[in-house]
Amino acid sequence: MPPTLNPKIDALQLSLEGLLKLLGSSDPDKKWQGIEILKGITSRTDFTLVEQEVATMTTLVNQVTAGIKTLQQVSKEIGGGAAGAAR
Repeated sequence: MPPTLNPKIDALQLSLEGLLKLLGSSDPDKKWQGIEILKGITSRTDFTLVEQEVATMTTLVNQVTAGIKTLQQVSKEIGGGAAGAAR
């Protein structure tokens, strides 16, 4: 792997780890506690603000998911191509 790509991959890994930590602890009972708190919001103003943030976060999660799937596919293609080239 080119050395200039390593720091970017390391940064991506750290960002993903941070994202997972934001979701909560590894304790299954606490993992979704923040989401459950959001579900209990009753104020119309709070609801509107949270609704906008949830929509934004959903879009971003979908983009991250698509990016990860693309990276996995490219990795498989590169791995297959490297194996084929070594033959």
